[in-house]
Amino acid sequence: MKQVLRRFPLAPAGLPGAMLLILGAAGMAMAQTAMAQTPGKGEAAEQQQSEPPESVGADTGLPVTVEDAFVPSPGETEAQLHFFYDNQRPSGDEDKQYGRHLYTPEAEIEIGIFKGLSAMVSGNYSLGNAEDAKSGEAEAGLKWNFLEPKEHRPALTVSGSVSVPYGYNTGNSVDTTLSLLGSQPLGSGAESPYLHANVSWIHTFNREEDNSANSFVGVLGVAVPVAESTAIVTDFAHEQLEQKGRINNLIEVGVRQQVPGDITLGAGVGAGVGGSVTKFRALVGVQKTF
Repeated sequence: MKQVLRRFPLAPAGLPGAMLLILGAAGMAMAQTAMAQTPGKGEAAEQQQSEPPESVGADTGLPVTVEDAFVPSPGETEAQLHFFYDNQRPSGDEDKQYGRHLYTPEAEIEIGIFKGLSAMVSGNYSLGNAEDAKSGEAEAGLKWNFLEPKEHRPALTVSGSVSVPYGYNTGNSVDTTLSLLGSQPLGSGAESPYLHANVSWIHTFNREEDNSANSFVGVLGVAVPVAESTAIVTDFAHEQLEQKGRINNLIEVGVRQQVPGDITLGAGVGAGVGGSVTKFRALVGVQKTF
């Protein structure tokens, strides 16, 4: 995932479970696709209506951490700009003391290739005086929406990406990420809230000796429409940082607003709980669809 979701170790029992969940869901979806008949016009319209309006979607930084399971249509492009601010508890590395502030601008482009398949590239760079300052990540990946929403069935998307860190004190590590994204309407009406859930497994190559090779991200959120083009999005994100014994537990809330010109705006804040390294987080983003 992106800079806002830092790498964190996965317990031995959790890694196989996460992989089995992703592979099992993908296998069931392919079996259903093979057995299903070509949908008629009425069924296709029903599937289209089950996709939420943009205001109750979710993207990292638009306005909080959780991400929805929907991908751009073929030929459609989504360009996003994000900005994250983290106020962290200072950490010491031997005799070097780090500060509290981390500022991270990020740019991302996602393009629909085929129906249900998209490609994305992104890049970020962090400033400030916290431990991850003066470094960034370049990322490229694919998303496959293998299960479309229908009636009370959720949308499921699997994504894979590779990210390369750069900058001060980043080493030669390379991250590969496998994620399962889910979105489920909490009702049958057009103004129903949407539940979004993410689980990701990250494997780090050429890691530092004291860091873990495997990491885990879990996020659960809900988007509640409060006006025709406005939704409140809240989530809980659990992040175990790559350094052993350091975690982030964040409760976040934000506003997602769709405006004319196929533009979506988002702004959110988060508070750390339960020994979280990050005490406070602010997120701002804008998306333009072409």
